[in-house]
Amino acid sequence: AQFPISFWLSRAMEGPTSSSAIFYGALSLHAGVFLLLRTYDFWFLTWETRLLVFVIGLITVFICGLASQTQSNIKGRLAYAASFHVGLQFIELSLGFPNFALAHVIGHMIVRCYQFLISPAVVSYGLRVQNFASSQKTHVRDRFFFALPKRVQRSLYVFSFNEGYLEPLIHRFFLHPFAKLTIQIGQFGGFLFLLAFLFSSVSLLAAVLKQPLFFNSYVGWLGITTMCLLSLAAFGQIKNVFQIWNSIGLGNFMMGLFVLFSTHGHFEASPWFLISIFFFWLLGFVALKGMFFSDSPRSLERFYAYSSTHPTFSHILLLSFLGISGFPLFPAFLGEDIVLHSLVGPFSHFAILGVLVLMLNGISAARLYTRVCWGPTSSV
Repeated sequence: AQFPISFWLSRAMEGPTSSSAIFYGALSLHAGVFLLLRTYDFWFLTWETRLLVFVIGLITVFICGLASQTQSNIKGRLAYAASFHVGLQFIELSLGFPNFALAHVIGHMIVRCYQFLISPAVVSYGLRVQNFASSQKTHVRDRFFFALPKRVQRSLYVFSFNEGYLEPLIHRFFLHPFAKLTIQIGQFGGFLFLLAFLFSSVSLLAAVLKQPLFFNSYVGWLGITTMCLLSLAAFGQIKNVFQIWNSIGLGNFMMGLFVLFSTHGHFEASPWFLISIFFFWLLGFVALKGMFFSDSPRSLERFYAYSSTHPTFSHILLLSFLGISGFPLFPAFLGEDIVLHSLVGPFSHFAILGVLVLMLNGISAARLYTRVCWGPTSSV
């Protein structure tokens, strides 16, 4: 909920109030702060990282503090007020007060959950007061705001009303160029599959011969680049569901093969991850074959609603999607932890790339499942 994507929190308030209180008032809201607390000893050692955390928190405080004053609904106002406190917690961590930030997080979770839960009652009470005592109600003016020049007041109001223009800026300078890049990469799907096959063959041969390769070798860099390009191709591909599913499975499979390049000797850890990924990929491939016949369209440009016409295959695809994306309680979830743990240390930059690849593959798998199984039926 911090800069530059703090606008998503107010968009997520369309659900029931209880879910808003639990998830957006406590759990997911403080995920970034919790991550910084868990890795405090790692990132606090460098002043550049501390400065970056401080700047992010300061910008979040400024934008969300202004945006909370111009929201037209109470849950949106609470959302930006919550993001304002997240920015304060970032500042506290950057200044070297982790215990104070933790106490701030716990207290903020309790108070914000309570505010979300009573927000409908507050709105109802405010409407009754407005109906019966509107003539006696006075407006409290912000002395600091109205002390500013008129031009500054209008500029601040427009800036806060548009939520700092964060959403259009991200769409223009990040999402749209990123989408174009992934579409262009997806055109080289066949070449990427060939590179992935060569890398997988070399990795398995090295594992059989018990000769681990080094990450600074050309083969290692070839595998890392291929894995990233496969994930980008799956993210931008919409014409063929089978190519998307194969790219996701092959990209996650190559993550397990990266352990074979380490010098830590963790050869016994990767087979569990590799076997689970291959199993859920094969299961999902069979489900897609059962839903998409040879003469049926295979594009993700529309919703197919196969959960109503092919319920069995839809359930199998759901199970495959959860398994291949590393959902908790599945073997791939434990395998991802083992694989990423083996990359920590001198190869931490590869672990960061691995996390990004797994995130992109999870988003691509979720999009594939929703497009194939959800949507209105033909009778609607």
